[in-house]
Amino acid sequence: NDKNLCIDKNNLILSPSDLGYNNMIIKNTNLYFFDFEYFGFDDPVKLTSDFLWHPSNNLSNKLNQIWLSQMYKLFRDDKKFNNRLNAYHYLYGIKWILIILNIFDPVNKNRIINAKSMNKKQYNDNRKKQLKLAIQYYNKIKIDSKNYEL
Repeated sequence: NDKNLCIDKNNLILSPSDLGYNNMIIKNTNLYFFDFEYFGFDDPVKLTSDFLWHPSNNLSNKLNQIWLSQMYKLFRDDKKFNNRLNAYHYLYGIKWILIILNIFDPVNKNRIINAKSMNKKQYNDNRKKQLKLAIQYYNKIKIDSKNYEL
């Protein structure tokens, strides 16, 4: 039912969106978030899924489950949260595959090389690494989406 997948405006949150360890400073037991480039109102399902898919997070299954259980608790008043998460989680995984494969966009080649101070060999090595990661994400989506409900 499409009505179960729509978010009520009251359930939108102010979200940093790109919530990855690459955008945080960890000092003692505190996390400091410093990247608000994509900050704005968003569905908490997107934040929940993006955190799980973000390549820089690379969390264990146990930590993923803790994150999920805390998000379920935090958004328990949103009666459609669970339905949206089950419907959209793997689509966000596909989105991350496209982000990972962004290195193959020829328009971005020079920007990536310059931003990361890479030579062409490093750039090509990085492309191989990103392709391997994208394949891992694809396989995870293919296997998990058949057998698993969040």
